[in-house]
Amino acid sequence: MVKNSLKSSFGEDSKQASGKKTKKTISKECKISNVIKSLSEQIVKRSADLSHGRWVDLDAKRPSPRAHSTLTLIEEGLCVMFGGEFFDGSNVILYNDTFLYNLSTNKWKVLDTPAVPLPRCSHQATFYKNRIYIFGGEFNTLDEFHHFNDIHYLCLSTLRWTKLDVTGQIPSSRSGHRMVLWKNYWVLFGGFHDNGNESTYYNDLYYFDLENNCWHQVNQHLFTSSLPEPRAGCVLLALNDGKHLMMHGGFSKKDSSNDVVGSSYKDSWLIDMNLLLSNSGNVLVWSKVKGCEPEFSTGLSFATSSEYAVLFGGVNDEYKGLHVKSTFSNKCFKLNLNQRKYNPTEIGFERENKDDNLGISKLSLSKSFPTPRMNSNAVIYNDTLYIFGGIVEVKDMEITESDCWALDLKTNEWKCIDEGFEKQGLYNNQIESDESDDEFDEDSGDETEEMYESDEGDYDEETEEEL
Repeated sequence: MVKNSLKSSFGEDSKQASGKKTKKTISKECKISNVIKSLSEQIVKRSADLSHGRWVDLDAKRPSPRAHSTLTLIEEGLCVMFGGEFFDGSNVILYNDTFLYNLSTNKWKVLDTPAVPLPRCSHQATFYKNRIYIFGGEFNTLDEFHHFNDIHYLCLSTLRWTKLDVTGQIPSSRSGHRMVLWKNYWVLFGGFHDNGNESTYYNDLYYFDLENNCWHQVNQHLFTSSLPEPRAGCVLLALNDGKHLMMHGGFSKKDSSNDVVGSSYKDSWLIDMNLLLSNSGNVLVWSKVKGCEPEFSTGLSFATSSEYAVLFGGVNDEYKGLHVKSTFSNKCFKLNLNQRKYNPTEIGFERENKDDNLGISKLSLSKSFPTPRMNSNAVIYNDTLYIFGGIVEVKDMEITESDCWALDLKTNEWKCIDEGFEKQGLYNNQIESDESDDEFDEDSGDETEEMYESDEGDYDEETEEEL
């Protein structure tokens, strides 16, 4: 994805949530650390207001388009969305707004609250004892990344976000990691960190004790040759035997002066939770398991019920020098959580995009099934899989879907719940440019001003440069 400028949003009211925003420029000399500092100061100032938050009916039919957000099921038919990013071909918007979605009525509410985390995407979230927790993620500009390793929680009684004070062996800052709840432990694997010069991928393993707010790193230094390869974007699930987690797939890449070497993984592994919690350092908690190696194992969306997980979409990247050929999927699979192997069964309709010259007209809504995509939000409720949004690429341009689909897991039939935003209005200018230019001009972004936005009034460029 090519990011030519940046904006961030403190969207709290309905108008902001529906995407009606004002751009505010930042000089290109402004470092991301100064941007983070300025935004943090605004958050601290607003957090002095100790009033409770409230859910407000959303004027728009849905939140503004976004990817790499989290969607967390909290109770019967209700789920909470937080954060994410949107790229329109020229600008990147980062979000820290929070939404409540009613799966039964297809109605959205937006959270009006004085206390919020910094904008971010590619974080992880979980629900535990009336709180939604988020960890990590990233805030990025044209040429810089800021990764997080903080934990925030939303109390569903007060509707306020709070940064959690934690102890223990805190993981390094990262995004693209995966986390899963097992009893009162929130287990973390992998992810990556980009320092602007290179990307580092991880295969480390941590768990966070939600009762004691303490991090623990799992010592596997004696077994480096027997561990999964470092990666991001994998699948991480808890099995029903009460003893194991399963990890599958993911990707990593290495940048060099002449080439980009990418790796997509199709392997599957088990994590023994009893051995993990012993954390003795002299026992291997990982074991590789046999199973199928599906074509799509990167960018999968997944959700779990009591007996099974459902996996949807994904992408298969073929690296050829500096060029990447991406094939997206809308295949859907069911995985039995009572088995200790990755052997999913295909369900629903198989529709795969193999058109290398895909245009925006071919991304129009299908009447019977969702278009191919990766990294959708997914939840399962009442024997139905709900899919929100996702990403597909048209030539060198990233398209963020904003539709909602439901797959009846009893009949294997798809139904469109919400058609989403009309794409021509979101991407028209950039799409015309893409269609006229076969190759992306890497220098074309040099003259683009970086941007961000806030609800705290106009940004003072001179003040920022002095920070």
